[in-house]
Amino acid sequence: VTAFDVHVPHTELTIEAHSVVETHPVPQLLASVGWDVLRDPRVRDTHVEFLTPTPHTAVDADVRAAAAEVAGDLPPQAAAREVADWLRSQVSYVSGATGVHTKAMEVWSERKGVCQDLAQLTVGVLRGLGIPARYVSGYLHPDPAAEIGSTVTGESHAWVEWWDGAW
Repeated sequence: VTAFDVHVPHTELTIEAHSVVETHPVPQLLASVGWDVLRDPRVRDTHVEFLTPTPHTAVDADVRAAAAEVAGDLPPQAAAREVADWLRSQVSYVSGATGVHTKAMEVWSERKGVCQDLAQLTVGVLRGLGIPARYVSGYLHPDPAAEIGSTVTGESHAWVEWWDGAW
């Protein structure tokens, strides 16, 4: 099963999954692209869904302007990292402060949330700067040395990926 839907209200969902994950070293990107490439209409067209705000990621002009000031004259890769670090410094991690439907601007206004909130906010800000960005979710493995076949309980997590020549 790669996807499923639950169409009735529920208070709990338990998912049990069994898998083997093979990892390989991440290839090193030789050089990220510049702003000229990110502004190219063909690149913008290719990545339009990663540049378009959603109801959960939309941020206002003041937040975009503050982020642009943080990014300064940095190239896209460095700007994205600097902005992500800045946002993290502005929002406190407070478990239970938000829910699954909390929007990026609510997180910014309250200055608190959890990983999914910071990810939505960061995606919205990066998109507002013209850097294609996407929300990613998955599970953190609590024991990298676990034996194959052993039972572990993972934690859900959310993070951001951006495109600057590669994801």
